[in-house]
Parts: sequence; C-alpha cells; structure tokens
Amino acid sequence: MLYHFKGSYFHPETGRYLIHLHFLFDLHRSLSAHIRRLAPACAALAAQLLLPPAAGAVTVPAGAMIEIRLQQELNSYSSSNGASVQAIVIAPVSVHGEVLIPPGSLIKGVLKTVHRVGFGLIRETATIHIEFEHLLLPDGTLATIKTKVAELENAREFVDKRGRIRGIRSTATPGYRAAGLLTSLSAVDPIALAFSTAAFASMLRFSEPEIRLPVGSELLVRLAEDVEVPTQAHEPTPKVTQDDGERKGMMSMVRRMPFRTRTLIEHKEADLTNVVFAAPLETIERAFYAAGWVASANVSAATRYMTLRALAENQSYHEAPMSMLLLGELRPVLTLSKTLNTFSKRHHIRIYEVGEMWNGQPVYTAAATQDIGIGFSARHRSFIHLIDDHIDNERAKVLNDLLYTGCVTGAEALNRPWVPIGTKNATGQSLVTDGGIAIITLNDCLNPRRADEHIGDVAGAFRPNVGVRISRQTLLTMRNDLVRGNFVWQGVTSIIDARKFFRSRAGYDREPRPERRVVVAGETYTADEDGQYPILRFPSLRGPVVGGEREGFLDPGSASRTTRVRRPDEWCAPNVELGIASGGLLFSNSSAGAEGLIVSGTNMRTGGSYQYAVTAGNKISPGWVIGGSVTMNSTNYISHELSFRYQRGTFRLGLVGLDKIGEDIVEHVEEQSVGLLTREFSYNTVFHFRSREKRFRPYVSTGPAMQLTHLTDAPFVKARGLFRFGLNNVGMLKAAYNFGSAPPLEGGGIFQGGGQTGGGFKYRVADHWMFRLDYKSTFTKRPDFLAKSLVSAADASNVANDFQLAPISNTSSKGRLGQQRLTVGFSFTF
Repeated sequence: MLYHFKGSYFHPETGRYLIHLHFLFDLHRSLSAHIRRLAPACAALAAQLLLPPAAGAVTVPAGAMIEIRLQQELNSYSSSNGASVQAIVIAPVSVHGEVLIPPGSLIKGVLKTVHRVGFGLIRETATIHIEFEHLLLPDGTLATIKTKVAELENAREFVDKRGRIRGIRSTATPGYRAAGLLTSLSAVDPIALAFSTAAFASMLRFSEPEIRLPVGSELLVRLAEDVEVPTQAHEPTPKVTQDDGERKGMMSMVRRMPFRTRTLIEHKEADLTNVVFAAPLETIERAFYAAGWVASANVSAATRYMTLRALAENQSYHEAPMSMLLLGELRPVLTLSKTLNTFSKRHHIRIYEVGEMWNGQPVYTAAATQDIGIGFSARHRSFIHLIDDHIDNERAKVLNDLLYTGCVTGAEALNRPWVPIGTKNATGQSLVTDGGIAIITLNDCLNPRRADEHIGDVAGAFRPNVGVRISRQTLLTMRNDLVRGNFVWQGVTSIIDARKFFRSRAGYDREPRPERRVVVAGETYTADEDGQYPILRFPSLRGPVVGGEREGFLDPGSASRTTRVRRPDEWCAPNVELGIASGGLLFSNSSAGAEGLIVSGTNMRTGGSYQYAVTAGNKISPGWVIGGSVTMNSTNYISHELSFRYQRGTFRLGLVGLDKIGEDIVEHVEEQSVGLLTREFSYNTVFHFRSREKRFRPYVSTGPAMQLTHLTDAPFVKARGLFRFGLNNVGMLKAAYNFGSAPPLEGGGIFQGGGQTGGGFKYRVADHWMFRLDYKSTFTKRPDFLAKSLVSAADASNVANDFQLAPISNTSSKGRLGQQRLTVGFSFTF
C-alpha cells in the first residue's frame, strides 16, 4: 500500500493543516518495498507542514464568509434571469490576522433564477437565486470562485439551504392573520363585517410579496471551495495613540467612563459599551449616514403606531425608535440604526457624551448590538428584541462600516479587564464579549464614500401597478382562505408555531451568528463562535483593578444636551384614533310611518270567504347607542373616520283589523311594544377647526351610512284573535331573522342607505388619551315593516292558493326617519 501526498490546506475551524491522501494498493509488492516507499512520503509531508506556504500566494479556505454590499438594485418583479450582479467586499476576510481578501474587492455573478409573484395565480412567494462566480481583487487579479448566499442582512426574507432568497407570504404576516381572525368573528353580522374589513384595510397595508434588494443591501456569502489568490498588500489603519504615554492616557480616560447602561424606569443593568469616538457629534453623524445608518425617531404616539404597523405588516421602519437606556445618569445624544426591510432585525447603536476630550476633540462612548428577531419575554410579559449574544460582532460591524466611508483616521483596540466577559442584559439575554473597546478617530467626513454607490442600469419597477396589486391581493386572499381557512390547517399551524416559539425561547433553533472580523492596527479583533475570545491586552498597562468592578458616574450637569419638557400644544400629532362611545338615541319624527294592507282569502275550515284590513301606526320611543370608531388623521385639519354603532329604541306596533260579519263591521285593535335595533356602518370626512397638536379640537363631519334595521321580537308571534291567522301563514312561509330576506315581523332586517352629519369636539387629556363629545344625525327612508312582511308572505304563499294581499295606497309610509345621537367617549391615540 502506498500513501501518496497530493496537497494540503488550512482549516479555519480546527486550526490545522489537513492532508488529502490517496491510497494505492499493490498486492504484488512486498512489505519491505512498502516501507521503503512510505519513508520519503512522510519526510515530504513533514517538510511541508514545517515550511510556510509559497511566497506570493495564499489559499482562502472553503467556508470562509465574505461580507458584501450590492452596487445595483435587484428585484423579483422586473429583474430577469441571467442578469449580471456586482457587489463590493466591505469587511476583510482574514485568517490569524493575515488579510486574504481586503475590503474594496469586487465580487461578480449572475441571477441564476428569478420568480415573481405577479398576479398570484402560480405562486404566493417570490424567489431570487444569485450565484457569485468571480472575485476581482484591488491589484487587478480575477479569481474564479464558487459561492452560496448564506444570509441577507436584516431582512424579512430568508435564505434556504440552496442559497436562494425566499420572499414572504403576504397572507402570513402577523397583522393579516390577526385581522383575519377578528374579521371572521364579525362575519355573522354583515354591518360589523363591513366595518371590520374597512377598518383593518385602513390601518394595515397588505404586505408587498415581491423581493426588493436596493443598492446598499448587504449579504453574507460563503465560499463553497478553496480559492488561491495572490498575497494582498493591506495597509492597517493607523493607531489612535502614538506611544506608551498616550496609551496610558487613553486607558485612564476609558477607565473613568461608565461601561454599563441601565433602563430608565427600573435602572436594571442593560448593554455594555464597546465603542469610543473622538470627534464632533456632527462628524459622527455624517460618517454613519454615509455608511447607510439613519437616526432613530423619538418615542411618541405616532412612532409607536408606526412600530406596531411595521411589526404587524412585516415591513420596514428605518427610523424606528429605541428604548431609553441611561449611561450613568446620561441619556444618549444620538441613536442610529441600520436595516433593510424589517423592524425585527437591525444594527443599532446608542451614543453618549461623557464630558471628556482627546487631542482637542470631544469624546463619546457607545453601546452597539444587533437585533436578530422578536421574542416574548415571560418575565416582562411583553415582546422584546432578541440580540446577537456575541456583541463583539456588532463592534466589528460598526468599525468596518465606518472604515469603508474613508472617514476614519485612527482605530485601536483597547482591553478592559474590569468589564465582565459574560453577563446578561435587562431582558435576561446573554452578553458575551472579550471586554475590549474600539477607539475611533474621524476626519471631517465632508466627502465620504457612500454605502449607496450605484453602478450599471437603473432597475425597473419593483412592484406592479395599483390595478394589478388589487387583483393580486384578491387572488392571494381567496387562495389563502381556500387552502388554509379550515380548522384542521389552523390547528396544525398553531401547534407548529407554538413549538417554534418555545424552542426559540429555549435556544434550540437559534443558529450561531456568523463571525465578523476587523483588522485594527495590525491585530485581528474578533470573537469566535465557540465562545473562546482572543483578548487584546497591553501587559504594561494591565495591573490590579483598584476598587473592583465599579462604575464611574458622571455629574448630570456635565451633559451638554438636556431633555426639555414638552408643552401640551407640542404633543406629537396622533396618526390614528381608536375610539369607543355611548349615549342617548332620539328620533326627529316619533312616527315611522303608517301602513295598511287588505287581506282576503278563503277560510280553510268553513269554506267561506273573508276580507279584512290590517293597518299599522308605528311609533318609536328614545333609546340608547354604543359604538366604536377608527380615525385616520391624513392632514392637520382633515381626518377620515369609520364607525360602527349599535342603536336600540322602543318600537310600538299598532294593528287594526276590520272584518265583515253579516252586516256588521267588527274592529280588532292590538298594540305591541318591541325593540327596534339598528346596526350602522358609516364613513365620515371630519373637518377640524384646529391642528392635530392642539389640546382642544372642535370639528364638523359628513358622510354616507349603511343601516340594518330590524325588530328584536317578531310581533306576530304574540298576536291573538284575528291576527293569529296572519301569524300562521307568515311563520310557515319564511324562516326568522336572516338579514334582509326574512320578513321584518319575523325578525328579519331591512338594509337602508342614508346620509350623516354631525359635529363635536375632542379634548386631549394625555399623550395617548382623548375625551370626545359627539352629536351625529343619520337620515334614512322610513322602514316598511308591515308591507315587507305580509307582501313577501303573499309572494311565497303555498298554504292557501287564494290568499291575497293588497296595499292600501293612501296609508303607505312616506318621508324619512331621522336618528340623533349624543354620545361621550374616549379615544386611544397613536
């Protein structure tokens, strides 16, 4: 047997050279010949293991992760198969501090396959499959590579095992599923169904299922095979400190800074600081903006609503606010984040002014972490962001992003032995770190290199026009309801979702985050996935820590920025108002109209004929009303309001029957009181006299309304004497209460359209609460309860062939019914 050496490569996970051995078997060779041939091979192997690789070339091992940024937009709707793709490397690929692929290298490929949703007839989700095939290094070397996309950074889409980017299903978003559940509960009432459907459509958008990757989108690409590249010249970033004296001064300054943030209310320990900037705040802002980061909005009613909407719709909210964390007694002077198209995942950083100076520049410290998902905290009974436990990854991300802009003049890694390398944040999540901090100095950053640099042609539309989108939404909704709108599917889905949720809480399904690398002053500054961290230390500076783990708290007066208390007229303008109100119901005309019918036929028992008149003098008494509303504030002075009201009054039905017996006319009179129930769905355009920020806002409104009016009890059920005949026939001809088709006197309803006017005022009592006083009046046609019931019975009569009804023309109802409401209530505002 002969062991033949073919080649070797360095494996980054094991840290060893692996040898490919080819085995050749020869039955005709003797054992002595085998030993003689084995000895030279072993000697050659030992020599290769001991000698460095050949000068001028290095091997980038399979499995290496490359961080790239797209330089052209791609989307599933208009991008085509075979289109070229170019991205730029934004972080070094290095092994043991040696840079193998420097930032600025280009990586090129093609769109292998693109599937769009289109009309939604064939597929519900979109797919983009990119294959990167060439690597262009800064020295002009072009290498052929084989890769697979591993992750799309901070995106709602996911990457499957084949490296394809898979889009979301619009009918699977949290908002759509919640709206579907609540709407299905209201489906028993057509008016409530119309209100709930319109309210959810106005509050939540139907999520766009097409994939859009704009310029600046960031991906992690994994090498599938080794690639040999020439050694690259990579100039390390200059250090911040120049000698031991400056390093001691820097260490002393960092030691004075608090390193642990705390929550605002409970003062629980939260994030660890991991970055220090020595530059004016305006310069820091410019550098981050150039790198694609954006400032977070302040927490307010409006931003809470936008956050809820982004979470429900699985859409982007780049300026989403952050929870308030204090550093000592200081609030952050700047909060920044970076995401692609989701609220659930984002890079984010809080920057604090610490009252220190370095070489004439103000010093700021920051805590940076990456949100990687949404989870539920049983301890806090609320949904929270899940973070990447290895917070040093985010430290590397911040520095790499700023280095790409060209705004960094110096960077240095400083060890802090007093910082715990394993702890938990305020929500109980682990924080794993080497304890180090990155020190960064910046130039004025007036001409930075931007993250949204674009090459090539401008991409086409990333979604279809409005008409196609409406058709697609209808088809996708119908498709979802047909396939998933059953108890079996819902039950199985609920079990699977619950299992995923509890496994994610326990950490079973949490995949390890990719390792990020950055080279600072010639040192590799990273954290390995297995939790073993190379700590960068300065032996001459490391000594006993005096006072143990203490934090230096700054005087609150040293902060240059203070929080100003808002006046009531400076309250954030509400975008949405969710209201509930109740009050009294009045009628402008107490009569609902007089009705009359002539009933004739043959007595089934005696065989004789009969004829009598039935008239109704309908009276309505005052009642009560309760309802809810959704108001969308589109401008400062105009709003759009959707309302649902449940109104109940007292209806008195007077019946007069005239029967001829011989020569005498016998009169029968009966009066019954029943409830008159009206459900109303209305839209109103609301015109305010004062802007949204004001505490007191009077208004007037007008708009259309749709009502379903019916009696709470069928009066004929309790009829006696002559009217029992009518009851029996009507009761046998129609089923009771089926909204608009059953006779009203059996509990059926009458649909009527109408108009509405009104006015009132709103009074802001708190940031999120508003008191309301409203007066509304709805005008509809008078309901014809008697005619609709008995005429419909005659039309469907099969009890007596000669049963006939004829309306009395001069007693038919005329005019309109006016309903006035005076209500009080409260609205919760976003």
